[in-house]
Amino acid sequence: MSVKTASQRSPLTMLPIGLLFFQRRYAFIWVCYMKQKALSDYSETIRLNPECALVYAYRSKVESDLGMSKEADTDYERAVEFGWKPE
Repeated sequence: MSVKTASQRSPLTMLPIGLLFFQRRYAFIWVCYMKQKALSDYSETIRLNPECALVYAYRSKVESDLGMSKEADTDYERAVEFGWKPE
């Protein structure tokens, strides 16, 4: 087994552990921000087209991911009411 030189190692193995945790936290915040943005976009779409079943289903998924279970359940029921059929 040969020893890898610094140029052959993965970039992640050369980063300080604190930086890795920072990057992971940043990624988590970015994902949460994007879900909040998606939630806002879905809400605006529903405002413009209040009977679009698919948008209620998508918003329900995002709400569920964000821990908004009551809102997710309500949107899921609305999606089914407007004709969405889960796969």
